[in-house]
Amino acid sequence: MSETYKVQQGDTLASIAYAKGFLSWQTVWNDPGNAGLREKRKNPHILDEGDDVFIPDKTIAKFDCVTRKLHTFRLKKPTLHLEQVLVDDDDQPYSGKSYRIEANGEVLEGKTDSDGRVSEEIPFDAKEIELTLWPTEGDDTTALHWTLNMGHLDPIDTTEGVQARLKNLGYPCTVNGTADDQETVSALKSFQKDEGLPVTGKIDDATKAKLESMHD
Repeated sequence: MSETYKVQQGDTLASIAYAKGFLSWQTVWNDPGNAGLREKRKNPHILDEGDDVFIPDKTIAKFDCVTRKLHTFRLKKPTLHLEQVLVDDDDQPYSGKSYRIEANGEVLEGKTDSDGRVSEEIPFDAKEIELTLWPTEGDDTTALHWTLNMGHLDPIDTTEGVQARLKNLGYPCTVNGTADDQETVSALKSFQKDEGLPVTGKIDDATKAKLESMHD
């Protein structure tokens, strides 16, 4: 039976779809019942608490098989794409540096690209990810650690979404939903000054667009 699911903090479209019996989040996202949601949220992986997701009826797949034979069907568990750009205090990318990701008991290792980018497929239901980077190869004393909470970034058209992006980009800001507190205004002014925008301390369209281009 079709239903409407109300998004909770920490939900991702992939986790919602899988919990409702769909292997592909695209099946849910592209359903006509979610036309309004697609118009409202351009990025399917950044939903807001309280958003409504339409869950369509499931269709039953049919396979023609020879009887009295053993058949094996393997279903690929869905994943989410994690992409993170890492820079130092001078905004220079940590290029060609070793990293390790721990998510749901899985360990993924690699090296950042020339832009300092980490790019990996992670378990779709990972809620918390531990990311470790080695600026100096093999030197654990210089290792940097981050804890990433999946599904917790609010859309850019919310005050919380603006505050979270400012905070993640290195502008001290508490994610509290209050746009005119001193800390948020100061963070906005600093960001606007650094990016050549009119320094207003207010959440305007130009500021949101720039934030989204730097932190989608």
